[in-house]
Amino acid sequence: MQDFTELYNFCYNWLKNEDYVLEEKEYVEKNPAVGKEIIIKWEAWKKISDYFKNVIKMNWHILGMNDVDIEVNGKKDKTNYSH
Repeated sequence: MQDFTELYNFCYNWLKNEDYVLEEKEYVEKNPAVGKEIIIKWEAWKKISDYFKNVIKMNWHILGMNDVDIEVNGKKDKTNYSH
């Protein structure tokens, strides 16, 4: 089980902390009866020199994601679950 929001924030913050310029090219969220479908496309880049730059392209496609309640150490919390 993964918390999608936590993963999203980790990736976003890592790119920003590493001085990448991040552009979200696409964000689509559909809510079918069997769970959310999320499509995200990111492009991040960082200039290395006048001739080179690093480019990272990330494509996320999550299928069947549902919000669920869990209990950790006696404390109730919300997270995401995908089949």
